[in-house]
Amino acid sequence: MGYRLNESAQLHNLGNVARAEKNFARARELLESSIEMARELGFKPREAGTLYSLGRIALEEGSFDDSIRYFEEALRNNKGSGGLLAIAKCLEGIAAASVGSGQYELAAILSGTCSSWRNEMSTSLDPTSPDALMIALDWLGREMGDDAYLKAWNKAKGMTLSTAVEFALRHK
Repeated sequence: MGYRLNESAQLHNLGNVARAEKNFARARELLESSIEMARELGFKPREAGTLYSLGRIALEEGSFDDSIRYFEEALRNNKGSGGLLAIAKCLEGIAAASVGSGQYELAAILSGTCSSWRNEMSTSLDPTSPDALMIALDWLGREMGDDAYLKAWNKAKGMTLSTAVEFALRHK
Protein backbone atom coordinates (compact mmCIF):
# COMPACT_ATOMS: atom_id res chain seq x y z
CA MET A 1 0.00 0.00 0.00
CA GLY A 2 2.85 2.41 0.87
CA TYR A 3 4.27 2.94 -2.60
CA ARG A 4 0.77 3.37 -4.11
CA LEU A 5 -0.01 6.00 -1.50
CA ASN A 6 3.23 7.81 -2.36
CA GLU A 7 2.44 7.53 -6.06
CA SER A 8 -0.98 9.06 -5.42
CA ALA A 9 0.70 11.91 -3.50
CA GLN A 10 3.12 12.60 -6.33
CA LEU A 11 0.33 12.61 -8.93
CA HIS A 12 -1.60 15.01 -6.69
CA ASN A 13 1.42 17.32 -6.37
CA LEU A 14 2.15 17.24 -10.10
CA GLY A 15 -1.51 17.98 -10.77
CA ASN A 16 -1.29 21.04 -8.56
CA VAL A 17 1.84 22.19 -10.40
CA ALA A 18 0.02 21.82 -13.73
CA ARG A 19 -2.95 23.75 -12.28
CA ALA A 20 -0.63 26.56 -11.16
CA GLU A 21 0.77 26.64 -14.70
CA LYS A 22 -2.82 26.91 -16.03
CA ASN A 23 -2.45 23.57 -17.86
CA PHE A 24 -5.89 22.48 -16.68
CA ALA A 25 -6.27 19.45 -18.96
CA ARG A 26 -3.01 17.94 -17.71
CA ALA A 27 -3.84 18.90 -14.12
CA ARG A 28 -7.21 17.12 -14.33
CA GLU A 29 -5.59 14.02 -15.82
CA LEU A 30 -3.01 13.80 -13.02
CA LEU A 31 -5.50 14.62 -10.26
CA GLU A 32 -8.03 12.08 -11.53
CA SER A 33 -5.31 9.42 -11.46
CA SER A 34 -4.44 10.45 -7.91
CA ILE A 35 -8.04 10.32 -6.76
CA GLU A 36 -8.56 6.91 -8.35
CA MET A 37 -5.64 5.51 -6.34
CA ALA A 38 -6.79 7.24 -3.16
CA ARG A 39 -10.24 5.69 -3.56
CA GLU A 40 -8.77 2.24 -4.22
CA LEU A 41 -6.73 2.58 -1.02
CA GLY A 42 -9.61 4.13 0.95
CA PHE A 43 -7.45 7.15 1.83
CA LYS A 44 -10.05 9.88 2.44
CA PRO A 45 -7.66 12.77 3.19
CA ARG A 46 -5.95 12.44 -0.22
CA GLU A 47 -9.31 12.02 -1.93
CA ALA A 48 -10.61 15.18 -0.23
CA GLY A 49 -7.49 17.19 -1.09
CA THR A 50 -7.64 16.12 -4.69
CA LEU A 51 -11.35 16.94 -4.94
CA TYR A 52 -10.50 20.38 -3.57
CA SER A 53 -7.87 20.83 -6.30
CA LEU A 54 -10.37 19.77 -8.97
CA GLY A 55 -12.81 22.31 -7.52
CA ARG A 56 -10.19 25.03 -7.85
CA ILE A 57 -9.67 24.14 -11.51
CA ALA A 58 -13.41 24.28 -12.19
CA LEU A 59 -13.58 27.63 -10.36
CA GLU A 60 -10.74 29.10 -12.42
CA GLU A 61 -12.43 27.87 -15.60
CA GLY A 62 -15.74 29.46 -14.57
CA SER A 63 -17.55 26.10 -14.20
CA PHE A 64 -19.20 27.18 -10.96
CA ASP A 65 -21.66 24.29 -10.56
CA ASP A 66 -18.88 21.73 -11.10
CA SER A 67 -16.68 23.65 -8.70
CA ILE A 68 -19.35 23.59 -5.99
CA ARG A 69 -19.88 19.86 -6.55
CA TYR A 70 -16.16 19.13 -6.08
CA PHE A 71 -15.87 21.36 -3.01
CA GLU A 72 -18.98 19.79 -1.46
CA GLU A 73 -17.65 16.28 -2.00
CA ALA A 74 -14.30 17.30 -0.50
CA LEU A 75 -16.18 18.84 2.42
CA ARG A 76 -18.09 15.60 3.05
CA ASN A 77 -14.79 13.68 3.09
CA ASN A 78 -13.16 16.22 5.42
CA LYS A 79 -16.15 16.51 7.76
CA GLY A 80 -15.21 13.71 10.13
CA SER A 81 -11.45 14.15 9.90
CA GLY A 82 -11.14 17.15 12.17
CA GLY A 83 -9.06 19.00 9.58
CA LEU A 84 -10.40 22.49 10.30
CA LEU A 85 -8.19 24.27 7.78
CA ALA A 86 -9.23 21.85 5.02
CA ILE A 87 -12.88 22.39 5.95
CA ALA A 88 -12.45 26.18 5.89
CA LYS A 89 -10.76 26.01 2.47
CA CYS A 90 -13.67 23.97 1.07
CA LEU A 91 -16.20 26.42 2.51
CA GLU A 92 -14.27 29.34 0.99
CA GLY A 93 -14.23 27.52 -2.34
CA ILE A 94 -18.00 27.04 -2.18
CA ALA A 95 -18.34 30.74 -1.29
CA ALA A 96 -16.29 31.86 -4.31
CA ALA A 97 -18.13 29.52 -6.70
CA SER A 98 -21.47 30.59 -5.21
CA VAL A 99 -20.80 34.17 -6.26
CA GLY A 100 -20.36 32.97 -9.84
CA SER A 101 -23.57 30.92 -9.71
CA GLY A 102 -25.61 33.78 -8.21
CA GLN A 103 -25.98 32.37 -4.68
CA TYR A 104 -24.91 35.59 -3.03
CA GLU A 105 -26.31 35.09 0.46
CA LEU A 106 -24.68 31.66 0.72
CA ALA A 107 -21.38 33.16 -0.41
CA ALA A 108 -21.55 35.97 2.14
CA ILE A 109 -22.50 33.68 5.03
CA LEU A 110 -19.81 31.07 4.31
CA SER A 111 -17.09 33.63 3.73
CA GLY A 112 -18.12 35.46 6.90
CA THR A 113 -17.94 32.26 8.92
CA CYS A 114 -14.50 31.41 7.56
CA SER A 115 -13.26 34.95 8.09
CA SER A 116 -14.36 34.85 11.74
CA TRP A 117 -12.75 31.43 12.21
CA ARG A 118 -9.51 32.54 10.55
CA ASN A 119 -9.40 35.63 12.81
CA GLU A 120 -9.91 33.46 15.90
CA MET A 121 -7.23 31.01 14.84
CA SER A 122 -4.84 33.67 13.48
CA THR A 123 -4.57 31.94 10.13
CA SER A 124 -4.61 33.58 6.71
CA LEU A 125 -6.02 32.60 3.35
CA ASP A 126 -4.12 29.99 1.37
CA PRO A 127 -1.24 31.94 -0.24
CA THR A 128 -1.17 29.54 -3.18
CA SER A 129 -4.78 30.18 -4.11
CA PRO A 130 -5.68 32.68 -6.76
CA ASP A 131 -7.33 35.80 -5.49
CA ALA A 132 -10.65 34.31 -6.64
CA LEU A 133 -12.21 34.48 -3.20
CA MET A 134 -11.11 38.06 -2.53
CA ILE A 135 -12.21 39.19 -6.00
CA ALA A 136 -15.54 37.37 -5.58
CA LEU A 137 -16.15 38.93 -2.16
CA ASP A 138 -15.30 42.40 -3.39
CA TRP A 139 -17.72 41.97 -6.28
CA LEU A 140 -20.30 40.37 -3.97
CA GLY A 141 -20.45 43.41 -1.67
CA ARG A 142 -21.16 45.67 -4.63
CA GLU A 143 -23.71 43.29 -6.19
CA MET A 144 -25.74 42.63 -3.03
CA GLY A 145 -25.54 46.16 -1.70
CA ASP A 146 -23.97 47.03 1.62
CA ASP A 147 -27.03 46.40 3.80
CA ALA A 148 -27.85 42.94 2.42
CA TYR A 149 -24.18 41.96 2.43
CA LEU A 150 -23.67 43.04 6.04
CA LYS A 151 -26.87 41.30 7.12
CA ALA A 152 -25.71 38.01 5.54
CA TRP A 153 -22.15 38.48 6.87
CA ASN A 154 -23.52 39.08 10.38
CA LYS A 155 -25.55 35.84 10.21
CA ALA A 156 -22.21 34.10 9.99
CA LYS A 157 -20.70 35.61 13.12
CA GLY A 158 -22.17 33.10 15.56
CA MET A 159 -21.89 30.16 13.18
CA THR A 160 -19.32 27.47 13.92
CA LEU A 161 -17.48 25.72 11.10
CA SER A 162 -19.56 22.63 11.87
CA THR A 163 -22.80 24.58 11.49
CA ALA A 164 -21.47 26.21 8.32
CA VAL A 165 -20.69 22.77 6.85
CA GLU A 166 -24.27 21.61 7.46
CA PHE A 167 -25.60 24.91 6.07
CA ALA A 168 -23.45 24.64 2.93
CA LEU A 169 -24.37 21.01 2.26
CA ARG A 170 -28.12 21.55 2.56
CA HIS A 171 -28.25 24.95 0.84
CA LYS A 172 -29.18 24.71 -2.81
